[in-house]
Amino acid sequence: MKPLTRKVIMVFAVGQLGWSLLSALVTNWVISFYEPSKEMQDAGQTLFIPQGRVLFGIFTILGGI
Repeated sequence: MKPLTRKVIMVFAVGQLGWSLLSALVTNWVISFYEPSKEMQDAGQTLFIPQGRVLFGIFTILGGI
């Protein structure tokens, strides 16, 4: 069995980089869309999910989504 080198690890990490960046961007957009800041609400964006609402005493609505 060949040893796992740092170069091979980096090649696998670069392959996952694009997917991870896209996932992070979409996640951040979803949070800002469903729970906009006060400034965004004042500008007219609708508040879809009340902030701080907890389901079953365990997780928030946005966390469940």
